[in-house]
Amino acid sequence: MVAKVVRVNGRPYSALGEVLDELARKRNVRGPYLIANYMKARLGEAPTGAAVGKWMYGIASPTRENLQRFADAFELSKRERITLSFAFTYGQKPPEDA
Repeated sequence: MVAKVVRVNGRPYSALGEVLDELARKRNVRGPYLIANYMKARLGEAPTGAAVGKWMYGIASPTRENLQRFADAFELSKRERITLSFAFTYGQKPPEDA
């Protein structure tokens, strides 16, 4: 999905972070704080921007509920949900032919 590792302040995103970033960017939302704000605006509740940043750098993992909130807020397609779930579960992107 992402051709190269996204770097912010010299640090690479985790595989899950890359997927979250790409899915959000497809909807013109960039950065952990804007992702959190977007989720809050769409759902009325959301994790903090700092929490989203920790997910993106692999410092912490989102709960299943927060992963579902992300998918709901961004209205992910079935394929996008599979990609997100794969990155969350296995720490990598799914094979292209999956």
